Order: sequence, then structure tokens, then C-alpha cells
Amino acid sequence: MGVVDIQIAKKIIADNFAEDKDEREKAFSIYLTKPYQTIHDSPTIKYYTDWNLYDSLNINNISLQKVYRTEDKYLINIKDDDIIIGKDVNVDDNIKDGILNIDEHKLVSLSLSLSRRITIKESGQYYIKHTITKPNYFSPSHLIIEVPKDIEIKLIYEVSNFADNSLVSPLISINIEEGGKLDFQFINLSGNNSLLFSYIKANIKGKLDSSIFVNGAKMAHVEFITKLWENSISNFSSRALGTYNNRIDIVNNVIHLGERSSSNGNMKAISNDQAFTVVRGTASINETAIDSSTSIIGRSLILGKEAKAVVSPMLEVKTGRVVMAKHSASITRIDENQIFYLQSRGFNKKEAEGLIIRGFIIEEQDPEGLKNKIEEILTSLGY
Repeated sequence: MGVVDIQIAKKIIADNFAEDKDEREKAFSIYLTKPYQTIHDSPTIKYYTDWNLYDSLNINNISLQKVYRTEDKYLINIKDDDIIIGKDVNVDDNIKDGILNIDEHKLVSLSLSLSRRITIKESGQYYIKHTITKPNYFSPSHLIIEVPKDIEIKLIYEVSNFADNSLVSPLISINIEEGGKLDFQFINLSGNNSLLFSYIKANIKGKLDSSIFVNGAKMAHVEFITKLWENSISNFSSRALGTYNNRIDIVNNVIHLGERSSSNGNMKAISNDQAFTVVRGTASINETAIDSSTSIIGRSLILGKEAKAVVSPMLEVKTGRVVMAKHSASITRIDENQIFYLQSRGFNKKEAEGLIIRGFIIEEQDPEGLKNKIEEILTSLGY
């Protein structure tokens, strides 16, 4: 067993990827031999993702998208066997990536071996919709975001997968040059019997504002690794909204390498019903990153009696010269004092709980589409 049928995957590589065929075969070979992760006692690298759920898929329907062009230069629509792409966005069959390595992770190796490469490097507001409608389907993607000096890019990557036992696997590498700015949002709104794996890696000399939101999925693993250089800035938010039997694991690791770099992170999760949500990560300040500052805060709200949550923000400071380094974590149920206060203002208990939950999980900068979807989810739960 495995994520994909081995013989079908090998045939796709042999028949469809003449460019970098040897590298793709090497990447697939790494996938076959590499373990999912090495387990340690640290809460930031503990075994929270159930990798067996991925390994039991044995998918024989593998996405190999045909490329179509659209006049909308900022639109990218990945749906089943098609990519509809803007005229200023490049797509090719090259596997190379200056930031992601083929041996980063077992599923990175697999996804790189079977995906086409999409590159964005022009200013603008991009919207990527990655949709799967077919059951038992594997849909990888490989996106490179290059932000040149003094250029600003805004990008929303939205995953929609309501097909049973299908896996969407977006790989995203980000490079921001000095003076460049990227506003990046990754949103997963999927069904309760789907799977998600996403691996994002960023190299920053400018500024990155990022947000991750994950709801749905039998198993979702999103990992975001950020390297910060001199005078660079990273503001990040990660949120997990777990309902029913969702299992969600979001990892944010920030590594300060340059002087006067700054990071500010907020990680939040809601667990309802039998959901298990994990928001975790490490903010590390290297010896070379003097006069830097970091803050990483984690909070979780538990609604269901059988729901579970892990919140684990960690600090690793290797120099005595820091402007600020702080972290905190909390897991709570809804505060009865807040409920009482709102009831005294005319709300019933359910309305009061709904106000608190919305205030916790919805953020001001969320796109309207996401706010509306969160409203739909909370309304369906009776809030």
C-alpha cells in the first residue's frame, strides 16, 4: 500500500515528463524509501499527523493537468485534469525549485515527481482555486512565488476537496527580495472524508504577511517554514476549525538568520464534536540574528466534550542580543463569565456562544468569501 499506485505513477513519469525525467524518477524513489517523519519527544515534532491515513490510500487516479490559457491574467484554476491559467503566469514541466528540495519530506518528493510547475513573479492580486471532484484522486501542485525588489503581490490559494479519499497536495515556495511584499493566504475548505498535505517554504528579505485557515478533512497537514534575513518581516496567522471527526495539524516554523529581523505569529484553533486540532511551531533566533524580535502565541477553544486540542508555540534563542522574544499558549472552553455578561445584554446562551466563537476565529483581513464560509459552518453547528 501507499499514497499512489506505484506502477501507475512510474508510467505517468515515463510517458509525460521528458524534461527532468531523471530528477522526477529520483524524487519518486525518495518517496518510496523515505519515512514520513522522525519522531522525537519535542511537542513541535511529535507524531500528531496520522500518516497511516495517507499511506492507506493507494490512489490509481493521478492528476496530470492539461493547460489552458485565459485572458484573466491573475486567475489560476486547477480542477481535476485541467489548469486554466492567466496569460502572465508561467507553467512548465521543470521540477527544479531554488527553495524546495526533492528530499524535504516524503510527500514533497511524491508531489514534485508528479506535478507541473507554476511560476508567479509579476505584481498583482492572484486567486488560485484548487478543486477536486473525483473520488480516490491525487492532485499535486507546485507553485513558485518570486517577489522581486520593491514589488508587491497578493495571492489567495483556496483548496476545495469534497471527494472521498482524495488527496490535494500543494507545494509552495516563496522568495521575497529586499523591499518586496507578499500578502499570502492559504485556505482549505474541504469535506470530512478528504485529505490535505501542503508544504510551504519561504525565503524572505522583504516582508511577508501570511494566513493559513484549515477546515474539514479526515486528515490535514500544513507545514510552513520561513527563513528571515536582515531587516525582514514576517507576520503570520494559522487557524484550524475542526468539526465532526476532522483531524488538523498546522506547523509554523520561523527561523531568524539575519540581523534586525522580526516575526509576529498567532496560532488559533477551535475543536468541536470529535475533532482533534493541533497548532504548533518554533520561533528560532540564530546566533547571526542579533537585535531581532519574535512573538509566537497559541490559543485553542474547545467546544465538544470529546474534542481534543494541542497548542505548542516554542522559542529557541541562540543569542543574548534580542529586542524581544515571547511566547504563550492556552486551551480553554467558552468563558461562562462572558456568556453571563452577554446574556445580561439580551442575547440567549447560544447567541452569546456564537458571538464569542466568531470573535475568536474570524479575522478582519479575511476575504469576504472566507468570512461567509465560516458563517455557514458555524450556523450549521447551531451557533
